[in-house]
Amino acid sequence: MKEVRLEIKIMDSHNKDNLFDIYARLQEERRLNIFLYSDNSLQNFFNLFHNQWIYIPYVNGEIAGFTAFNDFLGKNAFFHFCMWRGYEEFTVDLGKMIFETVFASDSLENILGLTPENYKHVFPVLHGVGMKEIMTLEKACLVHGKYRNGVVSKINKNYFLSEVL
Repeated sequence: MKEVRLEIKIMDSHNKDNLFDIYARLQEERRLNIFLYSDNSLQNFFNLFHNQWIYIPYVNGEIAGFTAFNDFLGKNAFFHFCMWRGYEEFTVDLGKMIFETVFASDSLENILGLTPENYKHVFPVLHGVGMKEIMTLEKACLVHGKYRNGVVSKINKNYFLSEVL
């Protein structure tokens, strides 16, 4: 079997050109409507991710997607991720690498996610990186003009380091 090199790099999210590159790739991959399900405008993307923590996963030196952390509450933050087509098989391994990097900085105690209930394809990934569903918020996600229930997931730093890695 061919050896695969996985790595994570931090992206400068203060630079709007970097953000635009991610936005353009989301467009190219036809994933804008999936990732930015309520407002997929460039301005909304900038508003969500400018000056936030963004990690870029690489597979054999090629950009494989991105993960962003925002909506910080003390030592908690929400995360968002998207893998580019052809790299989905590496999502869980890269997700664990990103979580390990974030938790090693000692800046966060918990990572949270809010996923539209009908995004069934996301839950195996969340479980794979150790996240647990903690509650459902009725009508929390505006998806293409319709409110959907959102599932809140969480992973704690100590649990991740002792049970998932």
